[in-house]
Amino acid sequence: MSILLWFCLFPVVFYLFLKIADNLLRSRITSKPDVTYPFKQIDDFGSGLKLVCLGDSNTHGNVSFNWVKALQDKFVNWKIFNAGINADLSFTLIRRLDDVIQVNPDLITILIGTNDLNATLAESNLKRYLDRGKILPDEHPSLESFEANLEEIISELKEKTKAKIALISIPVLSEDLSSRPNIACEKFAEVIRKMARTHNLEYIPFREKQIEYLKMNPNTSVFGYAHFRMMLLVSVVFHYVFGMKYSTISRIFGNRLTPDQIHQNEISGDILVNLVSDLIEKHPV
Repeated sequence: MSILLWFCLFPVVFYLFLKIADNLLRSRITSKPDVTYPFKQIDDFGSGLKLVCLGDSNTHGNVSFNWVKALQDKFVNWKIFNAGINADLSFTLIRRLDDVIQVNPDLITILIGTNDLNATLAESNLKRYLDRGKILPDEHPSLESFEANLEEIISELKEKTKAKIALISIPVLSEDLSSRPNIACEKFAEVIRKMARTHNLEYIPFREKQIEYLKMNPNTSVFGYAHFRMMLLVSVVFHYVFGMKYSTISRIFGNRLTPDQIHQNEISGDILVNLVSDLIEKHPV
C-alpha cells in the first residue's frame, strides 16, 4: 500500500479509533463506580478504623492510577472506602455526602476541584458536564462557586461525623506549569489551602509535590491540555486493551506524571499514596 494511501486513510482510521475508545470509556469504564460504592450496598461496615476517600476520577481510579486500592493493600487493618466518581464536581459531591456520613468514618480525604476548573476553561467542557447530569442548568462552575461548595462540604462533614478531615491539593492540570490551565489551577489550590487553615484541617500538598517532581524531571510533552480528551481516549485503549501502565502511556506522550494532562500515572499516584500514608500512620490506632 502506497504511502499516499496510508496518509489519506490515517485520519479515518484515527477517527474510528477515537469513536471506539469513546464508547469504551462511556459504556464500560466511567459508568462503573468502585465495587464498594455506593456504600449502602454493604450490609455491615464492621468494626475497626475507617477511611473514606471522597473525590472525582482521580480518586475513582479507573481512568487513573488507583491510589485508593494501593492504600487498601497497604493498610489491611483499616477499612478504606473509595468514594470517587468520574467527572464529579463540587456540586455533585454535596449531593453524595450522606453516603460518607453513614459510614461513620475516622478519616476522610477530599480530592476535588479539577472538574470545577475544567468546566470554566471551555464551553465544550461545560456542556459535557451538563449533558452527563453532573451539574444542573442553574449551577455555574467558577472559582467562587467552588469555594462556597467546599465550605458547605466541610461544614456538613464536620457537623455530622467525628472524622479527621484532610484536604488534598488539586493536582496539576497539564504538565506545562506556565500554561493558562495551571495558572487558573493555582487559584483553586489556594482556596483549598485557605479552607484547611480556616477549618484547622489536615492539608495534603499533592500539587506542591508534583510541581517539585516536574521541576526536577522536566517533561517533553507532545500535546498540551487542549488535547486532553484525545489523550484520555488513547490512554483508555492502551491501558484496557493492550494492558499498558499509565506511566508507559505518559512516556509515549512525553509526560512524567499524567497520561492525559489530567489523570495520574503510577509515579504521581505513588506520591499521593505516600502523602496519605503519612496521615494514616499519624492517626491513633
